[in-house]
Amino acid sequence: MRETIRVWAISTLMIFAMVWQMNTIADADASKYLKEDLEIAVHDAAMCIDYRKLAEGIIIFDKKRAKQAFLDSLAANSHMKPVHASSLDMHPKPGSFFQDAFKVVTFDIIDDSHPDVDGFPYSYHHPLYDMDIVYDGPTIVAVVETYGPRYFSGEKSVIRRAASYSYQFGSGE
Repeated sequence: MRETIRVWAISTLMIFAMVWQMNTIADADASKYLKEDLEIAVHDAAMCIDYRKLAEGIIIFDKKRAKQAFLDSLAANSHMKPVHASSLDMHPKPGSFFQDAFKVVTFDIIDDSHPDVDGFPYSYHHPLYDMDIVYDGPTIVAVVETYGPRYFSGEKSVIRRAASYSYQFGSGE
């Protein structure tokens, strides 16, 4: 009887350890996939520049096109669909790795048309997420959050990732 109880106790402990490990792996994968998809999306958004201003040597983002390119890229790479046309939030499509909606909590465009920018380098501060970054050129910054998927029951953890894409000005050397 003693051996039977010991085997049951060890088996139960191993099952709990496996469940915890699988959920932890799901969180790590979700964080990695979200970061990769977010980096691609901000890069695609940064390609939407005003070419007339670029001819004058100034990088100004076409804000409407950049925002749409960001959303389209993030949705395509993450297998998500917008909640509705005017929303930044997205829901997963069937077959998506993610089980919960994406919430775009920040989408900032920092260029010479930004009211707070008086040239570069520019010190960016996000008060909610304790982000303090100095950008040397025009930049697009995005922060997205969702919940990590669960293979087994358990409390979902928030996955929040930030990414930015900057144009660097050469030193002229």
